[in-house]
Amino acid sequence: MRFRNNSILVAAFTIILFLAGVFKPSALTGILPYQKADDSSSKDTTWIFNGKDLSNFEVILENKNMNAVDSYNIKNRILYLKSKQIGYLRTKEKYSNFYFHAEWKWIENNGKGNSGILFYIQPPDTVWPNCIQVNLKANHAGDLIAMSGASFKEAAGKPNSTALIFYSSSEKAEGEWNSCNAVSIHDSLIVYINGELQNKATGIIDNNGAIGIQLEGKPIAFKNIYLIKK
Repeated sequence: MRFRNNSILVAAFTIILFLAGVFKPSALTGILPYQKADDSSSKDTTWIFNGKDLSNFEVILENKNMNAVDSYNIKNRILYLKSKQIGYLRTKEKYSNFYFHAEWKWIENNGKGNSGILFYIQPPDTVWPNCIQVNLKANHAGDLIAMSGASFKEAAGKPNSTALIFYSSSEKAEGEWNSCNAVSIHDSLIVYINGELQNKATGIIDNNGAIGIQLEGKPIAFKNIYLIKK
C-alpha cells in the first residue's frame, strides 16, 4: 500500500511511536528545537571558566577551615575537582536568558560519580543554596532538582522536588567527555545532555542568579564552560 499523502504517513508513524512510549508529546509541549551553545568563537561568548584560574568564581565549602585552593587544580585548561569536600563554585556575576555550555567527565571509574550544575543561585551562600540543579549524577545526568526552596512546575519527585529525565540516560561511558547545554528563556530552563533533549523546568520564579559547579566529594573534571547571552 502506498500513502498518497505524506501527512497520513507521519501521523501514523507518530501514533506508533506514542503507543510504544518513544514519543511523549505531553513532556515535550512548549520546548524549543535544540539550539547549540557550542559556538565558543562568538563575539557574545562569556567564558565563565577562563581555563587559567577561578577569578570569575567564589569557592563555597561546607568545611570552613579548609583552604579553597586545596579543593581543585587546573591543567591544560581543564578544571579538576578532586577534593572529598562538599560545596560548590559559583560565579561572581548573575545571569538570565542565555545558552550555556559545559563539558565534564568522571575521573574515577566506579559508577558512583556525583556532581551537578547549579543555575540561578540565590543568596545566602550555604550548602546547599537556593537554585535549580541540573544533576550530573552517574546515569541521572539531566535530572532537575529544585534545591532549598527553589521551585518549578515540573518538580514532583523526591528528594528535593525532582523532575526526572524524559528518557533513559544519554550520558557516555565513564572517562569520556560529556556535554551539557542549557537554554534559559525567561522563566524556563531547557536541558540537553550530549545533544539529546532531557528535561525542562518552567515557572521558575528566581530566574536571575549565579551559576555554580557542585562538589559532592566525587572526583570530576570540567572544561569549556561558557555561555552566550540571549
